[in-house]
Amino acid sequence: MGRIASADKDDRVRAAAELARGEGPEDDDALLALLAKAFDDKDYELRDLLIRVLAERDPDRDPDYALRFSGSRPIDHGSRFERLWSWMMGETTLSMPSALPRLRRLRPVELYTRQLRTGSPIARMLAASQLGETRDKAAMDVLVTALGDRSKWVRLNAVLGVRRLVRSGAVPDFADHPARRLVADLLTDRHRKVRVAAAQALCTWGDTAVVAAARKAAGWRRPRFRRDLDACLRDEIPPLPKTWPGDPDQG
Repeated sequence: MGRIASADKDDRVRAAAELARGEGPEDDDALLALLAKAFDDKDYELRDLLIRVLAERDPDRDPDYALRFSGSRPIDHGSRFERLWSWMMGETTLSMPSALPRLRRLRPVELYTRQLRTGSPIARMLAASQLGETRDKAAMDVLVTALGDRSKWVRLNAVLGVRRLVRSGAVPDFADHPARRLVADLLTDRHRKVRVAAAQALCTWGDTAVVAAARKAAGWRRPRFRRDLDACLRDEIPPLPKTWPGDPDQG
């Protein structure tokens, strides 16, 4: 418990990862007391870390602690600036804590669904990425839409979101889910980053035959893409980007 407030950043992150996997009311009470102190001390890095740790320990807990200590508040829809901001960056970036994807009582899938439908490309990109953090099976159906978004950055983050959901075990019947086929379709996307992300995801799921066929179809015109696919087929796949400091390096 004491290590999470350590001045050593690496030690702090390791402690956060360990505490996020734990449970128990005694530790929760101690973490909440430490969170209040971090808030009073204006130690915002520790504050954000503790908010996420508590969300990871119990996603069904009352989210009031996160809203209170993060200084969050509802969007003022009468404010022209806040309306513009919520369209541009997503309502969640202004009114919700960073632990939003894990706090089920805040209905993150519902919020991100709306953000994907009405937001700017940046807001839609953030929604696609954070849907993968929810560990909610319903998020996979929403990501199906994001995989076909007109923005390459939304499609890219949708692939990463699908990969995160699969890694979390939230979609046990993923083998038959339409998202799997749609990710395979992105092997022919116009943008190389999207194609590579799709290939990496497919290889982690064991769909190497599909990637090998794409490698053959790429021909001599796309040597860089062929090298990317060769790396995937050799299982040289980078881990998913961390979404918070305690995120595991895997999948």
